[in-house]
Amino acid sequence: MAHSPLVPPAELGPISDKTLEHAISAATNVERALADDGGLDHLDPHAAELLLLVARPAFEELLQYRRRMNVIRDLAAEDKVILMPGR
Repeated sequence: MAHSPLVPPAELGPISDKTLEHAISAATNVERALADDGGLDHLDPHAAELLLLVARPAFEELLQYRRRMNVIRDLAAEDKVILMPGR
């Protein structure tokens, strides 16, 4: 697939909010296409490309966030935190 001018090239690091907004819009269009005619025959190739571009990094970012939050939740568990009395 050729890159659309609206689809930024893949890059390392977090996915920007703007790219996520475009991906959400593309996913909404896919849902509508499936609901309307039950197929993806009329799916915009640029939308499909954007979803493929964003899917893996977005899933990886979400998984990393969840793992970090689990570590924080574990470290901040009530049985592991001693509150010092204030003055």
